Amino acid sequence: MTKPSRPFYNDFAWAYDLIINAPSKERCDFVDRALERNCQKETVRILDAGCGTGSYSIELASRGYSVTGVDSSEAQLRQAKEKALDTGTSVNFECHDLLKYNPTTKFDLVFCRGLLNDLITDFERKKIFQVFASSLKINGLLIFDVRDWEGSVKQKNEKPVNEKHLQTEHGNLHFISETTLNHELRLMEITECHLLESSTGRRNYNWNLTMRPWSIDEIDNTISSTGFQLIEQYGDFNENIRVGSTERLIIVAKKTDV
Repeated sequence: MTKPSRPFYNDFAWAYDLIINAPSKERCDFVDRALERNCQKETVRILDAGCGTGSYSIELASRGYSVTGVDSSEAQLRQAKEKALDTGTSVNFECHDLLKYNPTTKFDLVFCRGLLNDLITDFERKKIFQVFASSLKINGLLIFDVRDWEGSVKQKNEKPVNEKHLQTEHGNLHFISETTLNHELRLMEITECHLLESSTGRRNYNWNLTMRPWSIDEIDNTISSTGFQLIEQYGDFNENIRVGSTERLIIVAKKTDV
């Protein structure tokens, strides 16, 4: 699953953190708690699958975990390596297509954030969980999030357009994302526009992409068929937020010995 042309992953990789601004610390707190509940090891090796610009990899590594961050975008990985260098954090970043990833060593935890909605076909969806299973030790944990279809419908009906306007060292950046819902196929069809105004002129990048949200039944069927047992599910990276109350599904699963 390569990410060759989307501006977020290439020309505007430098702006990804400015636009997304994800709460990586709080989400890594959730990972800490999940490991405490389900894993008694002193040393934990983590695969950050689809690590992007490395915010989660770096935060987890700063907590003493041994982290490998894998992504197919070389531009985002350059940002990740610069951030790790700036913070003095040791992370092993690797460039791979995750659907073809075959690590030489096994991990105690696979953490996957903001990636699985991009997989549209049933083949890709099953394949990625087969990769996760082959990357984990027996009883290893898998923590991931996806979009819930019903929750996403509600959210995008209320607010189909997302805008950010920022002053950056590269110039004034305007980002606009608009989502159209395809109810028949249960897809989110998204248009993105990055407009950068600087002293050298205007650069405008448009991109169309499709996301396919999940249902809890689909998740359960997919992970159980690839060697996992679902053990926890939430509506956010917070154990007090129930499934169905947000547009998100947060899943903690364990690799079985089957």
